[in-house]
Amino acid sequence: MSDSESVVDVLHIGIVGDYPGGMAQVVNGYLDWNFSRCEINAVASTSGRRDPLMPFRFINAVRRLIGFTSGTRKKVVVVHLSEGGSFIREGMIVCFARLLGIPAIAHLHGANFGEFSSRFSWLTGFVLRRATGIMVLTDEAERIVRCLAPGVAEIRRARNAVSQPSSIVSKEKKVVFCGELSHRKGIDTLLAAWARIDRRDWELQLAGPDLIGIGPKPGAGVSYCGPLPHHRVLDLQDRAAVAVLPSRDEALPMFLIEAMARGCAVVSTRVGQIAELVSADCGRLVEPGDVDALVESLSLLIDDDVLRDSCGQSARDRVRSDYSMQVVGADLDQFWFSVANNSRSDSVKWARRGKL
Repeated sequence: MSDSESVVDVLHIGIVGDYPGGMAQVVNGYLDWNFSRCEINAVASTSGRRDPLMPFRFINAVRRLIGFTSGTRKKVVVVHLSEGGSFIREGMIVCFARLLGIPAIAHLHGANFGEFSSRFSWLTGFVLRRATGIMVLTDEAERIVRCLAPGVAEIRRARNAVSQPSSIVSKEKKVVFCGELSHRKGIDTLLAAWARIDRRDWELQLAGPDLIGIGPKPGAGVSYCGPLPHHRVLDLQDRAAVAVLPSRDEALPMFLIEAMARGCAVVSTRVGQIAELVSADCGRLVEPGDVDALVESLSLLIDDDVLRDSCGQSARDRVRSDYSMQVVGADLDQFWFSVANNSRSDSVKWARRGKL
């Protein structure tokens, strides 16, 4: 086969760059990986919430999309959406890509997608029905998509993936939490639990935007690092022995996958697909908002060196077998390649059928 037949150009649009949040890390991971049949590029349509440059990034993303139509290779655009304004902003890009004759995959993120799609079912369905394919992270998202977008050619369950470090560094007596400090992420539960733990010389490290106003000195045995670039988050995970995420809502959090890849034992909650990710030998799962259970689980891992080390090694093995880019990358490569080669590219006929 010629190069134009054997390689597909894939353009990712969403949050791209060294920004906090799982969506950016998913796209960055794709850019770092060498796929066998797909050549990956990406353009930012936003940098996240309250981005003052968002209109300019959006216009630039549309310009890149128009330029993406040139060349002889098959193409597919992967648009990363969460909820709220993303379904208008990136949703418009899905529709525009189809008008340009480019197959468009909607890659759904966001812990509150279920609630959003219930409140704005017309908007959600309108965007999803115009996608050539849809990637979902959770069982709930898949059920919603099949209800709101029946007949979409491809719906694929995706797994967020990471490139696993070849070795781990010596662990310190640190418990790390990375993410926005908010009620949704369970920071109130975590701080209440930490105040009751016999932590001795252990430290709880918090990193992320402060949405509840804990201030620079949140309490004894707690350090607040503020929002950090991604490489600094990885440094915290490298040194921490335990990763904690007591969220009330999640999809498939990159923070946990990255921490597990770096040998952290895990304490988290049974929401989203976390129970699928964190098996019993990797750490402990509790119910959202259960301070007593969080105290018990964190204390157990802090006090038992053998159990903690065993959970950290099992977590690392778990990521290697099911969530490493080495494993997930092959499925992504096949999916993007298949959508690009099997979808219709005649935008005029497609539009006349009343689908836009």
